[in-house]
Amino acid sequence: MTKVKVVNAQSIDGREYKKGEVAEFADGRARDLVAAGKAVPVPETPKAAPISKEAKNG
Repeated sequence: MTKVKVVNAQSIDGREYKKGEVAEFADGRARDLVAAGKAVPVPETPKAAPISKEAKNG
């Protein structure tokens, strides 16, 4: 699954999306929406590493 940001308010796959709304689609569908100019990819943010107890206590 890939997250994309909808460029303009529109209906995609029978659901209404607002301008700027972030939605998650299957990889192939997201690629097709980006190629058609209906959405832009959302960069994935890396998950933060868990903080150990030793690092918390200094």
